[in-house]
Amino acid sequence: MKVANIDVLYNILPLLGDYKDAIVNAGKAFESTMKTICSKNGYSYDARKDTANTLIRHLFDDGLIPSYMQTHFHRLFNWSNKAIYEAMGVVEVA
Repeated sequence: MKVANIDVLYNILPLLGDYKDAIVNAGKAFESTMKTICSKNGYSYDARKDTANTLIRHLFDDGLIPSYMQTHFHRLFNWSNKAIYEAMGVVEVA
């Protein structure tokens, strides 16, 4: 849980005007939080390779997130993923 808390602290960067880093760090915090949830609940995952999308799938498969929430989580992930790539300059902002 300590790692997730540290990642969340980095999200104060918007207050300092560093929006790109804030978006990237929010994505890292989200992924770190899901890894912590998987660890605490004994869910099987690969800490080095699993992406946020894979971790969301683990949380669905292990029953932590109800199936009726699947669409909402995937929309959130797709939106946040696009924002992170835009902040990193990987894709063009439309």
